[in-house]
Amino acid sequence: MLKISNLTKKFGENTVLNNFSAEFPDVGVVALMGASGIGKTTLLNIIVGIEKADSGEIHSTFNRVSYKFQEPRLLEWLTAKENIEAVLPKGTNDVLKWLEAVELEDSADKYPAELSGGMQQRVALARALAYGGDLLLLDEPFSAVDTDTKKVLMSAISRYATNNAVILVTHDASEAEALNAEILYLK
Repeated sequence: MLKISNLTKKFGENTVLNNFSAEFPDVGVVALMGASGIGKTTLLNIIVGIEKADSGEIHSTFNRVSYKFQEPRLLEWLTAKENIEAVLPKGTNDVLKWLEAVELEDSADKYPAELSGGMQQRVALARALAYGGDLLLLDEPFSAVDTDTKKVLMSAISRYATNNAVILVTHDASEAEALNAEILYLK
């Protein structure tokens, strides 16, 4: 469980989160929705420890957090397969399973520069899933992918969410609905 109490975060004079409180379940998908600049990505960054809140408390029972950022953030000098291997324990041999989950097994030996933006997003999602966090943070994971590919990625996320918690940032209510997500609107 993740419990956030009275979280406030300012950037200069701009208050992005003001006394935000919420509880997130151990399993399933919660979709964070709201206008651009409202604090959705900032909230994820605070949860994972990249940003520090100005005030408030976070209590988490999760042991490992996996994060799929808005941008792919792939290591350019590693192939798709090697980007996933980088987060797996030594000797783990299921890299292709994760590439298959995002339908990129044929691109395992390609470098990020050889992949389209959508393919890079898919490798980044495969890497986040492979890392195996009991809490998975997804910041607009479906950007740059077509409708059919989005369905494949949603299927992989749904399977993951049967045993883990997922917090998804999206602007698209149909994505949240397709994932049977509880929707939390930030104002």
